Amino acid sequence: MENYLHKDALARAGKAATAFDDYSDMKELFGEYVYKVVEQTTSAELLERDAYQEGGRERHEIAEMIVALLALPDSPAKAKGGA
Repeated sequence: MENYLHKDALARAGKAATAFDDYSDMKELFGEYVYKVVEQTTSAELLERDAYQEGGRERHEIAEMIVALLALPDSPAKAKGGA
């Protein structure tokens, strides 16, 4: 989750801008402070950070992971008669 930190969430959490990319060790860069920044992240910021292009289509990595997890045979949602 910490690899999807948004610069605006960092600012709201009071953390100075630090250069990072998709492969940075966010816990090494921000320490325990990373959890406060995650709490400050909005869904719109998360969707902005997890977006990628494939076949000319915008896709969202986190949403795809959640759908895949919920499709597992023994997922809690399936056990309750949901998804």
